[in-house]
Amino acid sequence: LTGDTIAFGGRSINGNDPKYLNSPETLIFNKSRALYGLDRAKESIKKDGYVLLMEGYLDVITAYIYGFENSVAPLGTACTREQGKLIKRFVEDVVIVFDSDSAGIKAAKSAAAILLESGLNVKVLSIPGSEDPDSYLRKRGKEAFQDLLDNPLIIIDFIMRQKGDKRAMAREAIDTIAKVPDKILVGEYVRVLSEKLNIRESLVMEQLKKVQMRPGTRDEKGVPKPQARPVTRPRDEVYIIKLLIQRPERAAEVCQQVVSEDFKDPVTRSLFKRIKEGTAEFNDLMSRCEGEEKDFLTGIALKEDYENPEFEDPEKAMNDCIKSMRGNKRKFMLQELQHKIKEAELKKDFGLLKQLQQEQYMLLEIQ
Repeated sequence: LTGDTIAFGGRSINGNDPKYLNSPETLIFNKSRALYGLDRAKESIKKDGYVLLMEGYLDVITAYIYGFENSVAPLGTACTREQGKLIKRFVEDVVIVFDSDSAGIKAAKSAAAILLESGLNVKVLSIPGSEDPDSYLRKRGKEAFQDLLDNPLIIIDFIMRQKGDKRAMAREAIDTIAKVPDKILVGEYVRVLSEKLNIRESLVMEQLKKVQMRPGTRDEKGVPKPQARPVTRPRDEVYIIKLLIQRPERAAEVCQQVVSEDFKDPVTRSLFKRIKEGTAEFNDLMSRCEGEEKDFLTGIALKEDYENPEFEDPEKAMNDCIKSMRGNKRKFMLQELQHKIKEAELKKDFGLLKQLQQEQYMLLEIQ
């Protein structure tokens, strides 16, 4: 967003695969969380009140040249929820402008579904013929493109205008409506679909409720289930992993002071084991991880330390975190000992009781 280079991307000119090629993911480059051109487009997006989501780099570049400076694009991959959230920071309205071939239509539908789930208002600009935004602008010019942009299609219209079985398209439209969290927008989409099908709105609503009641998506009243809260991991464990990634040379020293069993969170524990085994360099670590581990690494790598004033002195923070983790471990051990002491007292096992009390005393002395 600040205009700094985070990676390089290219597009095949002669049509060979891959069509788009990016730098590998790194500490600051995550394809699912970035949008090409957003650093240049953000002011125009706020001024115009909507964003043009193009399919590729050249579409954005050409649109910018012709004065459509509110244009961005995914990085050669499918649109993601993270990109939807990023757009929502600036505006509520999105116009999808993808290629008009079958692949582009499929990609537009997929992107629309993701963006609707993010709470955005989505429309689709349908380009005539087999053109893409880049070629259409170069052949027809700014005014012709603006004429198209003045009349974008709501997603239901876009789905129902495609060739194919009408019932299949209607089912697809209802599945799309089911993803919309805004009840007012849902009502509008239901009205439009009922007009397209020439049936009563109540019949569309009946089918919609069946879709909404699919297992795992809605509660018994048809209300979308709240998304799970982000996992909160122990701060000390998170910071130790983060500092070890930033300063892998400290790994051997830290591994002598804490062990993997000291980590309560399974993700930080697993990452600590990998670091202890010698995988401390970030890109190497990233390439060996998947799922939660990979998401966690990306998240902590991008989080700025100014959000944590106590981390102004990294060395002190590391030592404090190690002390805190060891202190928590002693606290847990003391609780376990106290429980065992009570059991020994009840059983009148005075030999075991004396041994446990000695262990308790030693832990208290250390503490």
